[in-house]
Amino acid sequence: MLSFFKVRKFALMSLLSFSTLSYAGDPVVVLFVIDGLQRDAAEAAAKNGADNLKYLMENGVSVREAYSTSPAPRMFLPDGSLPWGTSSSPNVAMHTGTHVYESRQMDDIFLSARRSGIKSLFAGGAPNYSEFTTPDYCYAGTLSDSLVVQYGIDHFKNDGVRLLRLHLQRIRDSWSGPEDKLDPGSAYQKALRDADALLGKLIESLKSK
Repeated sequence: MLSFFKVRKFALMSLLSFSTLSYAGDPVVVLFVIDGLQRDAAEAAAKNGADNLKYLMENGVSVREAYSTSPAPRMFLPDGSLPWGTSSSPNVAMHTGTHVYESRQMDDIFLSARRSGIKSLFAGGAPNYSEFTTPDYCYAGTLSDSLVVQYGIDHFKNDGVRLLRLHLQRIRDSWSGPEDKLDPGSAYQKALRDADALLGKLIESLKSK
């Protein structure tokens, strides 16, 4: 099963894909997020060298758009602490389908995986994702997209991780405005093709295993 979900973040979009693959008789689940991606920009990239996005779009990927809570203000409790730890809003949890702010014992996808004997990984390219501590392997910070994907590949190959949640952030660094997002020669479109190449690298690693 493979599907894409789009989450509107005002002018920007997030693209999430869920992929279930066969791994020694057991499923492998990948949540691959390209933060800052818009649907029309993805379609333009697919026409100009983003072959993995093109393949997914041509083979049953569905797209839905929804509004999210981002951006949101940073709120403080009376004692000066942040109600959601280092994150500025519950938007971070909404993106991953987790509930980490109400209680660390509240169920999420990673705790569910652990109860079933499934190893999990979270890697995200922004410091606020350090709130996610329930996966077996956790990485968060100002990370390059290539490093985020490499963490997933390494733990998949070496540690038998079967739930991978990878959140790429760096195409946002190349955003210069809507006038450039469909231009094949723009830095934004190049960043999309770079992210597409990383997606292809991940897919090949899953296939080879």
